[in-house]
This record gives sequence, structure tokens and C-alpha cells, in this order.
Amino acid sequence: MVFLFFLIFVLLKHQNPQNRIIQTAVSILRFSPDARGSGMGNAGTAISADVNATFWNPSKIVFLENEWNFGLSYSPVFRKLTNDMSFCYFSVAKKLNEKQAIAISSRYFEKGDIELVSQQGNFQNKSMGNDFTLDATFAQKVSEKLSVAGTFRYIRSNQLFINSLTNYSNSTQQVGAVDVSLFYKTGFTINEKQVDWNIGVHVSNIGSPISYVANVKEYLPANLAIGTALTHHLNQNNLFTLAFDVNKLLVPTSNPANPSSPIAQKTVLSSIFSSFSDTPNGFREEMQELILALGAEYSYKNTLKIRSGYFHENENKGYNQYFTFGLGVEHKALALNTSFIKATTNSPNDETFQISLICAFN
Repeated sequence: MVFLFFLIFVLLKHQNPQNRIIQTAVSILRFSPDARGSGMGNAGTAISADVNATFWNPSKIVFLENEWNFGLSYSPVFRKLTNDMSFCYFSVAKKLNEKQAIAISSRYFEKGDIELVSQQGNFQNKSMGNDFTLDATFAQKVSEKLSVAGTFRYIRSNQLFINSLTNYSNSTQQVGAVDVSLFYKTGFTINEKQVDWNIGVHVSNIGSPISYVANVKEYLPANLAIGTALTHHLNQNNLFTLAFDVNKLLVPTSNPANPSSPIAQKTVLSSIFSSFSDTPNGFREEMQELILALGAEYSYKNTLKIRSGYFHENENKGYNQYFTFGLGVEHKALALNTSFIKATTNSPNDETFQISLICAFN
């Protein structure tokens, strides 16, 4: 798994076409909401299930151990840019039986304030807007090892547009989106030690483009995530997990030679399929659009968790590259997780921290 990560990493590192960052609306939909996944470099598609699987891979919720599961997360985001942006995520999942589960989750992103001048010439603070989502998920076991899930997402996005210090307006848009996901769980032994092997696939944010301004539509950040995770049972008290995710935005590539290219001109399905072959530099640039995440977790007596990871986005496609660190403590029905990001580039995520609380019981 580590070899595969570095093989793709090397292939991406030696490409150098023109900078073309993919632009989307409501980009916060791709922000990691919980401290466990964040602490593992955002490699959460195939790690063991907890209630925040509602973001990483909703099909995992049928493998939850407890009937009722609640999660709450908070993060002051983009601290390098401002100190008044924040992100909250809430999730609840219930197992209906051994083969079915349902979940509801919600996120809220506060975009901060800006000081503007009113028509009367007075200074006033104006909110840059906020984003809100509400998700409903149904998951079903197809077999003892395989599960699938579907999610419907309601999105409400409010954005402040500034033409000058005295000329500004708000736009609020509402749109729906869907996710589909699957999760496969199996295992084998190495030297009589159990190894759990998980594979996950999650296609998220498939929905109509959003229009803040008349006649200008922007794509949602539709995304394909494919991940795998291995958990080695070292002994009765010690577990070690290694996870690897590959992400690909299912959005057409922006082309600086065509200023209208970020504007949604294709249907949703057409834009998804064309996103695999629309880069001006062909296959080598398509490879640059792969986002890599590698994470590890050590567990002692299922009580103390230590995590670390690395997130890599190509320098021509956003240049978010950072190491992540995390700690977790579990006791009976409660689990508390924290994470911290240290960027190696000029990433807006640098020094972001998260805290998550999980409660699970029967």
C-alpha cells in the first residue's frame, strides 16, 4: 500500500503542465468534518466504521457495533487567512437490524465577516455568507462482507458578492445532490495474526450546478474516492491500521485559454464522464488531478489512539500538501478525537485543528 502511494506520488511529481485549478461551488462539501479521518491524512474511505462514515463512506454504517451512534465535530477553519471562519458537523446513525441502517447528518460553514461601507457612508460588518447541508442515508448489506448505500443531500448556500466598498449583494441558492457508495470487508491471517482488509468506493455530490449570479452556473464538487485499509491485530491489546485513498474530482478542468470554462455548460452526467479526458495536456495532466491520502492509526486496548497521515495535491491543481497528526481516547460509550494539520506548502489548511465527540450505545 505504501509502495503504491509513493509510485503514484513519483509519477505525479515529474509532470509540469500549466497550472489549472479546478473551480467548484460550495467547496466546503469536500472538507473533512471529523478529527479521526483528518488525523489520518483524510484517508477515511475504507477505515473501520464510526458514525462519521456518513461523510467518508456512508455504506459503512451497517457495520457499526452499536445500535445508536451520535457524532459532533467542530473546527475553526482557514486560520492562516482569518480568525472568524468555523465549521460544524453533526451526525446520527441507527442500525435497524443486522443488514440495514439509516443516518442523518448536517454541516454548517460560517464564512466570516468583512467590513464594508453603507450607502450612508458608515462602516459596518457584513457576513460573507454561510453554507448548510442536511443529509439522509440508507445503507444495506448485500452479503456478510459487502454493503451499499445511497444518500440524498439538501444544500443551502449563501454568498456575499462585492462590487465595491459600497456596492454589494447577497445570493442564496438551494440545490439537491446524491451520493452512492459501497464497502467490502474481508480478512486473512499472517503468522497466525488476524488482518482485516477493507475496500471502499464513494461517489459524492452528484447534483445540478448552482447559480449565484444570473446566467452563470458552477459545478458542485462531485468526487470519486477509492480507498483501502489494512488493520493488523498485533496482539490482544495492539492494533495497527494503514489506509490509502485516491480522490478524483468529477468536474471539467478549467482552461485559462477559455475564460468561460469554469462555468457549467454541460449536463451533470456529461461533465462527470468528460472529467476523465478533458485536460489540454492529455493523460499526464489527468494523472495530476488525482489527490492522494495516506494515513496510519495505532490503537492500544481500543482506548488510546495515535494517528498520523499525509495529504498530497499536485502543485498545478491546488498545491494543498500537508502532514496530519491526531489523538483519540475512548471509554465505554464515549470517544474524543483531535487532529492538527501542518502544511508543507502555502495551504489555507495550515494549522487547522479539529475536535470530535462520538457517543455510541445500544
